[in-house]
Amino acid sequence: MCDRLAGHKNMKLIQRIGAGLLALSLITVSPNPLMGEPATVSAATVIKAFNKDTSLKSGAYRSAKVLKHVKKGESASILAVKGSWTKVKVGTVTGWVASWDLTEPVQAVTSKVFNKDTSLKAGAYRSAKVLKHVKKGESASILAVKGSWMKVKVGTVTGWVASWDLSSAVTEPYEAIESFELLAEAYRNAGVVLTVPAGARVERVAVRGSWSEVIYEGKRGFVANWSIRKWGNESLTEGTRVLPSKILEVGLAYRLENNKPLFKMIDDNGFDVLSAYTIENGEMTSSFYITTFESEEGHWRASVNASVVDLFVGPYPASERERRLRLVKSHSRYLGEIVYGIDTTQSRLFEAQLNLLYDEFGKLIVKHSPDDHPEVTGSFQIGNDEFSYLFFNEALYVYYEYQ
Repeated sequence: MCDRLAGHKNMKLIQRIGAGLLALSLITVSPNPLMGEPATVSAATVIKAFNKDTSLKSGAYRSAKVLKHVKKGESASILAVKGSWTKVKVGTVTGWVASWDLTEPVQAVTSKVFNKDTSLKAGAYRSAKVLKHVKKGESASILAVKGSWMKVKVGTVTGWVASWDLSSAVTEPYEAIESFELLAEAYRNAGVVLTVPAGARVERVAVRGSWSEVIYEGKRGFVANWSIRKWGNESLTEGTRVLPSKILEVGLAYRLENNKPLFKMIDDNGFDVLSAYTIENGEMTSSFYITTFESEEGHWRASVNASVVDLFVGPYPASERERRLRLVKSHSRYLGEIVYGIDTTQSRLFEAQLNLLYDEFGKLIVKHSPDDHPEVTGSFQIGNDEFSYLFFNEALYVYYEYQ
């Protein structure tokens, strides 16, 4: 596919649209009724909480009439106990519930974060069995303290860890690489708290595996780690869009963090083209191209294209396609910096716009799969600079010209 994108046929297409393009590629068994008088709970009122969604019954037996449905976490006043049933009061309603549907009330939980990579143990001693490996930055709920050990809960696993491996949760400034939905829990289908726009600053509180717990506008929730990056306290300057006639020179000189060049120059049927791609396990996983030429009207034009179809419906499992898409998106900053300069406000806006287009066309590809997707054109602006885009031939093109 990459060869086709770089081929002569597409160079004619680029000439037709007049642009330089970037190529990226969860059975419970109810208790039986027991005979006998209930034991009345005396003295101070005992409060417990429901550990699951359930219902209050009119009697201490499974087929009794339902008086009220209750939710996990709701509190109940304990009035009496009859075998495996407990008589409770919830609000103004009094009824019976299976005793095992109640637990001690949830107290205010202290949360800390791991200050190093370590492991949860089955007991409060060094040679205890390892239950779970945890990463620096992951959050833990403190349940108990025993000498220099703490009993904690991480996700669904409860274990012990040396107290010096935990620190108070400290927020860190991060920013949204792309617009994302802040989720109520750390899993993909969790409820949505709100939508965070691209470029917005969030405070990261803790890390839970591949998820980050963040705060945005006072709302707390979870986001995939790859959707945010460190704010970095960077000072952005104003940038100017590079002239199409200079973009090859700038792109060729651009260096990655390891000082390696991103692009190399190739000859594609007489056209100078900047080409970049990534290879993993001997397989090309993404590719990028930049080219320029002079139009018949004497205008210089620059183009950027991205091969995106396989990122959404290719012969890979969904997790692999998502990983490849993240890889492509990680290059949007580089492209923005080539067009507008390093650490400029406009380069970040260009980066965010590219990532929004990937998401937009990804939905389009999935909607029409396995048929070919329709050709789509449009434009966007960064300041006073206008860019056009074309989604065609399994690729996304972004282009502009200088008159």
